[in-house]
Amino acid sequence: MNDFTVVLIKFISCIIAFSIGLALFFPATFVQIISFSLFVTIVSYMFVDKII
Repeated sequence: MNDFTVVLIKFISCIIAFSIGLALFFPATFVQIISFSLFVTIVSYMFVDKII
């Protein structure tokens, strides 16, 4: 898999997980879910996929 596909899969899975989790327990907006998903995707890609 190339890097773009990996990042896209991570981003979509983060959006799904955070939209379910944050919508159930916190009053989060869609922009907050997208921004948090983007942050987690970038951090996990940089630290997990590139360093390890």
